[in-house]
Amino acid sequence: MRKLLISKDLSLPLKLRIVKCYIFPILLYSVEAWTLTETLTRKLEAFEMWVYRRILHISWTEHVTNIEVLQRIGKEKEIVNTRRRHSWLQNLRKWFGLTSVELFRVAANKIKIAMLIANVRNGQGT
Repeated sequence: MRKLLISKDLSLPLKLRIVKCYIFPILLYSVEAWTLTETLTRKLEAFEMWVYRRILHISWTEHVTNIEVLQRIGKEKEIVNTRRRHSWLQNLRKWFGLTSVELFRVAANKIKIAMLIANVRNGQGT
């Protein structure tokens, strides 16, 4: 995987898609079970920045800030936000007793999702 990230033959958008499709999902596997401590958050963000620096061929001896790296790559930090999004989705799935696909279908219909929320508030379940 390292050869792909430092390859000069691949474009930046393609490298970012590879990272998003192959590297981050492996890192975040079963992330719902993690307790997100401050130390773990820093380590996840450090890994993300390390990957971006490899893609941009930035040596550790160069004094380039994380903000500048993110500006060059045209992204914001993703890993921690993805983890939060995963746990939020997991909570919704448990709350409504639905699979992810069912939840997305219901969410597309505003009336159905409003009824589900009202039922849960009234203690009627789903």
